[in-house]
Amino acid sequence: MKGVTAMTAQRPSWMLRAMVPALVAVTVAAGVATIRAGHASSAAKPAATVQDIHVDGYPLANDLASIVAFGGNRDVVVGTVQAIGVPRWNTADYGRPAGWDGTRAPRGRAYQISRPLTVRVDTVLRGALQAGHDVVVRALGGQRDGVRFTFEHAAPASTYRVGGRYVFFLTRWVDAGDGTVASTPNFVFTVVGTTARLSSGEYAVPLAELSTLVRRSG
Repeated sequence: MKGVTAMTAQRPSWMLRAMVPALVAVTVAAGVATIRAGHASSAAKPAATVQDIHVDGYPLANDLASIVAFGGNRDVVVGTVQAIGVPRWNTADYGRPAGWDGTRAPRGRAYQISRPLTVRVDTVLRGALQAGHDVVVRALGGQRDGVRFTFEHAAPASTYRVGGRYVFFLTRWVDAGDGTVASTPNFVFTVVGTTARLSSGEYAVPLAELSTLVRRSG
């Protein structure tokens, strides 16, 4: 595709997967990771155990056109991160769900850990959001209360910084259980100058070209 630069010499054999709020393909890691605490003195501190849970997304063809045309994209915006919250569960008190054993959510709920991002909408490429307004975006993944969630191909927490600009391909706006109406991005491109780079590093494309592709597909 014109203007698109592959970021690696060979594309991986796996397909990109879009992250969706339903989180239907949850896999609990077979083992428990062990993290060793630092030493404040010569006496060793007890090791803390962390349960790792990995969440798969839906398979999607590995090309930019499929990302843009993915049916789960509701709103697509260029936005600037204003604030980054701490990891929290999608529960009323943000804490670990009562009665949750790490393998099956009670009452059919899909529990997860994420960070809330306050995002100022700079440009609307698709959808009904308004430029200049602040919205909350869920950055999937994080560690809290002895549990670490990772999401296949979701933008890692290190992707985001306050003041950074990004192109967010957003899902529908829902309250996932924490009292906040927010959207979870299917895909995130980091804007560096006039270039937009997919968070996985798979593609770099001129921001103007990506914007045109999104508007035409809408």
